[in-house]
Amino acid sequence: MEDYLSVLKLATGFQMETIRKLAMNELDRLPIDPVRKIAIWEEYQLDPELLKDAYVTLCLRPDPLTMSMAVSLGIKNFTKLTACRDYYRQKVGCSSCDTCRKNVTRAESERIAKDIVAGVFTKSSKH
Repeated sequence: MEDYLSVLKLATGFQMETIRKLAMNELDRLPIDPVRKIAIWEEYQLDPELLKDAYVTLCLRPDPLTMSMAVSLGIKNFTKLTACRDYYRQKVGCSSCDTCRKNVTRAESERIAKDIVAGVFTKSSKH
C-alpha cells in the first residue's frame, strides 16, 4: 500500500492525472482500514464515490467511533457518519442487544446502511 501512496503523492505533486487515477484504483482494490481510506481520499481529493463501502462499514460498526477516528475523518465526515449511524439505528435498532434489534436480515441491514450513506453523503455534497 505504501508504494501506491508514494506514487499517488508524486503524481499529485506533478499533476499527472492518469497516474493519480491508476494509483487510486489500485488503492481502492486493497483491504484498507475504512478510516484510513477515507483520510487518504480526503487528503488527495480522490473520487468520493469509491468511499461508499468504507462509510457503510463504519455505519454498521457496532462499537462507538473513537476520538482518533473523529480526528482522522475530519469534522465534516465525522458529523455525516454520525448522522448515518443515528439514522441506521433508528431503522434497525442497535446491534449490541436483542431487545431493540428489529428482525432484519444481514442483507437488508446492509441495504439500509447503503441507502442511508448514499442519501447523507450525496445530499450534503450537492450544497
